[in-house]
Amino acid sequence: MQATEIELDTFWGTPTTEAQFDEALSRQTAAFDADDLQTIAAEHALEIMSLMSIDSRAIGRIFTREKAVLILRRVRVELNGATA
Repeated sequence: MQATEIELDTFWGTPTTEAQFDEALSRQTAAFDADDLQTIAAEHALEIMSLMSIDSRAIGRIFTREKAVLILRRVRVELNGATA
């Protein structure tokens, strides 16, 4: 027995469109603020401290990477209600 598209949509929800993703990404990127930057700094303090005298550019890469992770996590929550 095969599930119909309607049954699958009812169970899983309708897939997110590219436009919905783009809008959510724009909203979450605009919402990124100094508090978020402080959170990243606190969560990665040891890594940042260890790199301060060795490679200062690596610190920028940490912030860039973690900003993207945080924003995408928030987009996922916004679109899917996922928290894990």
